[in-house]
Amino acid sequence: MSNQYTTIGEPMHSDNPILRGAILIVICMLILGVIDNFVKFIAQDVGLWQFQAMKCALIALGTWIAAWRMNIPLRPLRPLNVFVRSALYAVAMLLYFGALGTVPVSIAAAGLFLAPIFVVILSVVLFKSRIGPYRIFAILLGFAGVLVILRPFGQHLDPMAILPVAGALFYALAMMFTGRFCAQEQSMSLLFWYFLTLGTCGVIGMTVIHGFDIGQMGELSFLNRPFAWPTLAVLGWILIQSIGSGYAILLQTRAYQIADASIVSVFEYSLLVFAGFWGWLLWGETLIMWDMIGMAMIAFAGICIAFRNKD
Repeated sequence: MSNQYTTIGEPMHSDNPILRGAILIVICMLILGVIDNFVKFIAQDVGLWQFQAMKCALIALGTWIAAWRMNIPLRPLRPLNVFVRSALYAVAMLLYFGALGTVPVSIAAAGLFLAPIFVVILSVVLFKSRIGPYRIFAILLGFAGVLVILRPFGQHLDPMAILPVAGALFYALAMMFTGRFCAQEQSMSLLFWYFLTLGTCGVIGMTVIHGFDIGQMGELSFLNRPFAWPTLAVLGWILIQSIGSGYAILLQTRAYQIADASIVSVFEYSLLVFAGFWGWLLWGETLIMWDMIGMAMIAFAGICIAFRNKD
């Protein structure tokens, strides 16, 4: 298993595990920065729920085949814990992808990158952890960055841009839950049940929209669009999303296996650069100076927390 996994997930060789992990993370973020911009192509024809149902069905099937070939058990040791973890991650990703129909990927990613800050806050609130002035500064800086991007006191506020911030809260809960209650589970099992849960949420969402005619209650959007037979082009984009997402997560998982997570996680912020570049190239999206300042503030806050966790 180890040799096969390394061959698939590690496209380079180096004696320095931190360098290898950093390169893997950067490649992962490059892939996500490209394919997440493709969601706007998909959003023109199908809705969020249908997109997630189709994408997750493909990834879950691929994960099941890979696990079967490598003789890796997918049955969780603690089913309830794995379900809760999967549900938290699913909510986080639905909120994030729900914003991508209208919000630039770089802005949505900046909101989602508040997760490490929420982890610190939740650790204090739920587990009475003690934090010093260094992390308090990082928390304040991160939320100031969000305010700079959203500018909620003016006419600039886009309600859809709030979704990834809410997603970051659920993402942080999922991260903490994984470490405390799912540490002994097989990583491929966690991956399989996460995508199966997210895909099931997609099916439920499509059923609710169809059953209550939610799509007829207002302007049709990515969030409330009912089921539509996908075109060949949409099927192609969803296939690209599925392959890209699966491979990117494989690279990310491998990076955290071989290198110090508190160091390599810093390189995840390269997604803001890649997403912004591809958003400009594909859609002509441009970020104003305030958006870039806000993203830099969030990234710096996350980096501060990452390096402080190393102590």
